[in-house]
Amino acid sequence: MFDFASHLSQRWGPFGLRLLLALGVLSAPAAQAGPLCPNPPTLSPALAFSLTSYHPGDLDRSCAQRVDAARAAGFTTAAIVPAVMAVDDPTLPANSDGLPAMRTLPASRTMNPGELERCLEYVRRAGMDITFQPHLEHPNTLAGAREAAWRATFDVHPDSNFESAMFGEFNTWLAAHATELAASGTQVDIVPAAELERSTASYPAEWSDLLTRMRAGIPAAIRSRVRVGMNPNWHPMATNLMPTAANCSAYRELVGSFDFVAPSFYGNWQDVLAASDPVAGVSGRWADVRSRLMRSTSSTGSPPLCTVPEFGTARLAVGEFGVGGNTRAIEADLPLTATTVTQRRELIRRLLAWGERGPNATPRPGEVPLPMNFWTLSTFDPVGIAKSDGTVPDLAVVQMLRAYTQARCPGILLPDLPPAPGTGPCPPLGGATPPVPPVADIIAETP
Repeated sequence: MFDFASHLSQRWGPFGLRLLLALGVLSAPAAQAGPLCPNPPTLSPALAFSLTSYHPGDLDRSCAQRVDAARAAGFTTAAIVPAVMAVDDPTLPANSDGLPAMRTLPASRTMNPGELERCLEYVRRAGMDITFQPHLEHPNTLAGAREAAWRATFDVHPDSNFESAMFGEFNTWLAAHATELAASGTQVDIVPAAELERSTASYPAEWSDLLTRMRAGIPAAIRSRVRVGMNPNWHPMATNLMPTAANCSAYRELVGSFDFVAPSFYGNWQDVLAASDPVAGVSGRWADVRSRLMRSTSSTGSPPLCTVPEFGTARLAVGEFGVGGNTRAIEADLPLTATTVTQRRELIRRLLAWGERGPNATPRPGEVPLPMNFWTLSTFDPVGIAKSDGTVPDLAVVQMLRAYTQARCPGILLPDLPPAPGTGPCPPLGGATPPVPPVADIIAETP
């Protein structure tokens, strides 16, 4: 297993060990009076990190450590992504491609009772906003160390089994703490449709019914601070999986009913890295994602069964972003090299510059920025939050993330971190944060 502690201590010496201490010390956070970043002056995306779990006890073992590490690195939103198991069910009719229909199993197969609530409460007390985005997983994926089945192809109904397993404990926690959440101004985003293209395209009316039930169950005290979103895959394919054009109208209605759409943001990054204008490079890729969501041309090149203009007007957020050992494809298994670490650093610089300057707008009264979620696991984790196999923490990226958050959250207090060798000190803390140079200037100073 990759020893990230040895990596940091060998590469950065005492700086790396001090960073490990700063990012890994566990301490129960005192309850905050409000969010870490209340009322930011622009709609620059909040930085979110992915807090994943796959087996019973994962959240109890790692939630506090990951939240503490994420806060130190400049993240202000926790995207909690617990796995829920779905299995092939031969008693149900197969879909049009001959793939088996699936059934959602109880959450107790992947989480201990109460551990999700305990983690949610830790996040709330840490002052972080919350995105709740559970993932359906195949048992073969949960039994191994890599994805064995793509949830985009899961033929699963959003029925009572699905609703109870995915949201039962979360809904209990939300109801119990609605008053506190409302008083603190915490933003809560719920993403029930996470990379479930076949399911949403096959059963759009059932999904609309689920959203109606979910919204009706949100406590009145917190309703104005809860948004419900959709997370399409990084390569839109919903209408490729739509069994009949008769589903098109209901699917469009479903897409239009979400408060936001948060596509996963992966793929070949060479065009973005090669762009002369960092912001324009990311903006072009983002426009391409929206365009593909709208048209979703069929894999055979024939006209799509359904075009979805609702994606063209939806509020978009980055549902997942990551780059591992290959900047030309989404591959988590390839180890990071000196070249890919450098390319990852440059890509994150460009993404943050886009977030800082590209999509900015003056917020409407009461409007809360949408998050930009980093997939912080394995080689995709540039900070070392999950401390998983393949992770290579990068002090330069930590500095960029902190600078971005300090710029969008005037006055935020972040735990002090040592500067990377050869850089200037972190901006002084302990009071109102002075102006921070643009991300482009920060990265220019780092190794």
